[in-house]
Amino acid sequence: MIVKSRIKYLLCIVFFLHGCSYTLVSKISYYPSGANKSTAQYQMFIEVQGESGHAYVDMTKKKICLSIWKGEEKIFYREYECKAAALSWNIAWNKLDDITVVFFDFKEGISIYNNKDKENAKQILSLHFTYDSKLNKFVEYPIQFDVVNQFKKKQ
Repeated sequence: MIVKSRIKYLLCIVFFLHGCSYTLVSKISYYPSGANKSTAQYQMFIEVQGESGHAYVDMTKKKICLSIWKGEEKIFYREYECKAAALSWNIAWNKLDDITVVFFDFKEGISIYNNKDKENAKQILSLHFTYDSKLNKFVEYPIQFDVVNQFKKKQ
């Protein structure tokens, strides 16, 4: 009995010292524009996971999970990784076959919620998706640079 309690105690200490927590930042975009969860035809869900045991604003590996849903059905899913400090993003989805996501990084230690530093953000990843009606699914396409510049002007 004493051995079992010591093992449990040691496991708790190891679990505590490991630092199992990480920051999760997410955003949902609805299509068509102006729709909400109940009226949207499609939803894009982006979730960014910071590295375990680090603040989100630390320069660490970030895991990006992007999914598109039609109702309760997940119809598209991709994962990406990048090294960034405070990663933020903008989504433009004005037409079904034209989705652009541009990811920005702020300087290490700067919060993504600090509006004064938004002009200092640096673009690190750009994604473009379209709906292929022949294949009846969303597909990823290379992004055009003029779209990236439009995002920079809006900030």
